[in-house]
Amino acid sequence: MRYQHFEGVDLSHNPHPIFALARTRLIERLDGLHFSPKTILDVGSGTGEGAQALHDRFGQAQVFALDITQRHTQATAKRRGWWRRKFEVIQGDAMHPPVAPHSMDLIVSNLTLMFVDDFSQTLRSLCRLLTPQGLLLVSMLGPDTLKPTTPTNAPWMDVQTLGQALMQTGFHEPVLDTDWLNLDYADQNQLALDLQQLGLATEALSLTSTPTDTIKTQWEVVYASVWSPPAGHGRLEADGLVAEIPVDQITRRQR
Repeated sequence: MRYQHFEGVDLSHNPHPIFALARTRLIERLDGLHFSPKTILDVGSGTGEGAQALHDRFGQAQVFALDITQRHTQATAKRRGWWRRKFEVIQGDAMHPPVAPHSMDLIVSNLTLMFVDDFSQTLRSLCRLLTPQGLLLVSMLGPDTLKPTTPTNAPWMDVQTLGQALMQTGFHEPVLDTDWLNLDYADQNQLALDLQQLGLATEALSLTSTPTDTIKTQWEVVYASVWSPPAGHGRLEADGLVAEIPVDQITRRQR
């Protein structure tokens, strides 16, 4: 099966087919939910394809694209349009995002969080950004990715580890599942683009002896959808359990 037409998803002109396909599958997790977010954050937005897809799906929502790389944010800014911007662009990292607490109804992160320096701290930061019972959608690459050539230091994460990390952070009602995607890359250079995004560019050269050969690859993609705690419930921080109570729910004792 060629990556250009993988199960109806046209990837023929996309420089990063695994990212595009995983993003499509991740956003499809919203199909069965009666959920209309007003504010959305795309974490690790790259050059803005995810922010564009979220704007297309939720046209009335405010969409924000967050990426740490200036080159990416500049490319994303060109995609958002000048008149009636489709989304706003923010430069910053996922572990310390320059975003107001409890301001996002939906956070989406596609093949990004496995690269952060402190995964637990990043989850806590994203949980803090969500409104009560806001939704986090995450995709990660699992340990079966690119076998048998996967390097031992690859930042993959299995579904059990991801689910445990989300629960320990204080998220609620996790739903996790896994895809094994078989992609045929047209040539070595096409695969190299995806691996460069993953910091594994050298592995592209070991998969084929001729730059023009078709390369068959397998990718394990782990998906998670999980809800932030309701108002008043505890949220785990690095220094312990924190409970937040809305001001309008605090009663004054009468003497």
